[in-house]
Amino acid sequence: MLIFKKKQESAFSKDEELNFIFNCINFIKEDLEEINPFENDFEIQSFISEIILFGEHYKIRNELNIQKLIYFNLKFRFVLNDKTKYSSILNDVTINEDVRVVNFHKFLLKQEGIID
Repeated sequence: MLIFKKKQESAFSKDEELNFIFNCINFIKEDLEEINPFENDFEIQSFISEIILFGEHYKIRNELNIQKLIYFNLKFRFVLNDKTKYSSILNDVTINEDVRVVNFHKFLLKQEGIID
């Protein structure tokens, strides 16, 4: 059995975060190429960090849900710093994180007039 010290846990956690960011960079460059507005990896990484902070504000931490927020932002260009606009949809932590992300997607689709 491995015994992690706090420093090791922190390093492991940082490695996981860097791996996730690397995967997201590839996700944007490969899967979202047609809506990718970024010039380089540094811009993409900065954007991903903003999305992670946005998700953290609403206690959205699941990696797949963060990737969904990345897609939603690139597709619908929602404003990351307008926290009051989305608070009624994303703030209710009594609702499962996955459901809140689905509800947010529906909100964005309605806002675009794609669904009623």
